[in-house]
Amino acid sequence: MTGASIARHPAATAARAVFGGLASLRHRRSLHPDGASYHATVHIDGDERYAGGERPGGGSGPGGGYGRVPLLGRPGTYRALLRFSRGLGLPQALPDALGVAVRLCDVHGEGRHQDLLMTTSARPPVLHHLLLPALRGPFGQPYSTILPYRVGDGVRLFGVLPLRPPARDDRTDLEEFDDAAARGDARFTLALAAPFRGWKRIGVVEAGEPLDRETGEALRFNPWNTGGGIRPVGPFQGLRDAAYGASQRARLNA
Repeated sequence: MTGASIARHPAATAARAVFGGLASLRHRRSLHPDGASYHATVHIDGDERYAGGERPGGGSGPGGGYGRVPLLGRPGTYRALLRFSRGLGLPQALPDALGVAVRLCDVHGEGRHQDLLMTTSARPPVLHHLLLPALRGPFGQPYSTILPYRVGDGVRLFGVLPLRPPARDDRTDLEEFDDAAARGDARFTLALAAPFRGWKRIGVVEAGEPLDRETGEALRFNPWNTGGGIRPVGPFQGLRDAAYGASQRARLNA
């Protein structure tokens, strides 16, 4: 099913109606309404497999197993933005799915960002496709894109894995994350996982100074802000595109 046919599918029409309506009622994001945004830095380790296309059995070339993904193929440090949020906007006393959205700014050219939207999930293979509530706060479990991307010639999930232990205190999720960011301690391993394999490190994400609230609320992340050999795949990603677009249009018109 092509992107155009997904956009015309009844399920896409329903997704636009549901998420656009919810955003209109809330006068803010339909999902992940409560959050805070930060300046961030992303360090990429670099891996020649992604730069040159390593073949599964060795060797390299354009027909290799990974293809050419410039962002992942060479070491680099990139300016980024990060938003941490609660998924459903439930009361703070209730466990909620948590989200980390990362934007690598201008990495595919001026104004062409790489957005990665990740939700609390699990570490083991296969289970990292599940969206799960965060029972131990913002640093208690991995975050996953849940849905796959084509990364060069392979299919992968992106994820971030906390580099600090979860706290055991009375702070809310947002307070704990904000305190960690102020200390320079909101740090995550950036990782990739094949559908039936574990997480493999490709870099580090570090949250820094907070953005002012108005600027943070104006951010509009979308998994289809992408490029450079990285592309969302599968019909559910198409439905996600429809849902995000409807939610963002409703916010603009609210």
